[in-house]
Amino acid sequence: MLTTLTSLLLGITPLFHVALGAAVTRVTPRDAVPGLTYDPNTTSYCTWWVDLTTPVACSSILSDNAITLATFRRWNPSVPENCGTLQGGRSYCVEAMFEPAPGPTTTSTKTTAQTTTTLPPTTTSTKTTLPPTTTTSTVPGNGVSTPVPTQPGMISNCNKFHFVQQGQTCATISALYSITASQFIQWNPAAGSDCSGLWASTYACVGVIGGSPAPSTTTKPGNGITTPTPAHPGMISNCNKFAYVNPGDSCDAIGFWNGVGGQWVKLWNGIEESCRSIQAYTYVCVGVISGNGIPTPTPAHPGMVSNCNKFAYVNPGDTCDGIGFWNGVGGQWIKLWNGIEEACRSIQAYTYVCVGII
Repeated sequence: MLTTLTSLLLGITPLFHVALGAAVTRVTPRDAVPGLTYDPNTTSYCTWWVDLTTPVACSSILSDNAITLATFRRWNPSVPENCGTLQGGRSYCVEAMFEPAPGPTTTSTKTTAQTTTTLPPTTTSTKTTLPPTTTTSTVPGNGVSTPVPTQPGMISNCNKFHFVQQGQTCATISALYSITASQFIQWNPAAGSDCSGLWASTYACVGVIGGSPAPSTTTKPGNGITTPTPAHPGMISNCNKFAYVNPGDSCDAIGFWNGVGGQWVKLWNGIEESCRSIQAYTYVCVGVISGNGIPTPTPAHPGMVSNCNKFAYVNPGDTCDGIGFWNGVGGQWIKLWNGIEEACRSIQAYTYVCVGII
């Protein structure tokens, strides 16, 4: 009996190891550079590799990366035609962007390859997958050369294109080309009505043959100062100084470089307290003008009268009487012209107060 039990256990043990081995990950994470030995004849246009630590079925690699056998063998000439099982300890190319178009073949079958691309180099290896596109510029019936990769579903009569940067929105791109957001979405329907389908690192249509762009959104408000576009949503109308918002800019940083407090950048541009709603690739207001046509330095003291023509900067510890004395007016006028209560405790340092009126 003991001998029989021992034999059974010895027979089961190899099966257990086989099952356990099947659960072990056989493919290491993909990367833009090969991590293992690879065929020196692999296409020089390869942009994404897969590292096989153990033998893997060829069909699995094809399905996992949405590519055809013909494409896979073109990128990896060492792969045999039957491609049953790929050798372990090797790196294989599974994406090649911008390679020359393959030459004509004797078959009339058309195969569309699924291609992917990476975002511009960053400090991480994050990969953004793009929609299926060709890898060469095309010249449609309208005679206009179309750059690639393009937004999926882009209209065919496009004659002007924009390369979408990470973080850009339909609204910001539309403003750059003086078109409406609805036009942009009409020409790039896959972006969707909420712009959630907009792909980064692709070309979008921003102009069509025979199309009429929307009137320029550059405006001249009542103060006669031209407002650059795209302007930040919620910007006040009496702005006379502007700053461009780059990705990663904060309200405090923008204010610092333009000589105003971050709270004024938020107030003048309709941005909430945390500054999370600030929109990159737009212009924000960093200075305002009073209604009398005289530029008002910023930040202006809350409650300042509108007919001021002379200003003084408030340093910590300054008093209404002291400011008035140095500017030849009584302290009571400093309080009256700037909405400060009788005790002058509400005067705010690091702002400009009115010390003279028209």
